[in-house]
Amino acid sequence: AVNRMAANRRTVDLEIPEEVLAEIRSQESVTELRASLLREVGFRLFAESRAEEATAELQLSNERFQQQIGMLSDELAAKNEQEEARRRKLLRLKEQRQREEEAQRSRDTRANPPPQQGGQNGGIGSFLGKPLA
Repeated sequence: AVNRMAANRRTVDLEIPEEVLAEIRSQESVTELRASLLREVGFRLFAESRAEEATAELQLSNERFQQQIGMLSDELAAKNEQEEARRRKLLRLKEQRQREEEAQRSRDTRANPPPQQGGQNGGIGSFLGKPLA
């Protein structure tokens, strides 16, 4: 009797109407589609999260890079200013040296005037500083 009931159940199971089977298959397809959709949404959310992290990292890197550019620019400006000050100092020293050399030549010329050529009589003796008799 138990075997007959089991056999009847199998028969009952096998005699599921096609509409019900189609509905079950449809529900399974919907469940599979929902699971697939959830997976895809999960992948999208993960990708968006990674993109946001990468964007934040890129922003931080960009800010650090801009800070480094600013520091290097400031250092370069300071070095250029130092170099310009050095050039101005060298130019002042050169001009001062030239003025001192000119002043020394002027003093030397006044202290030891060059011999005057041609004298009162205009002869060789006047050239040697001796007047001709």
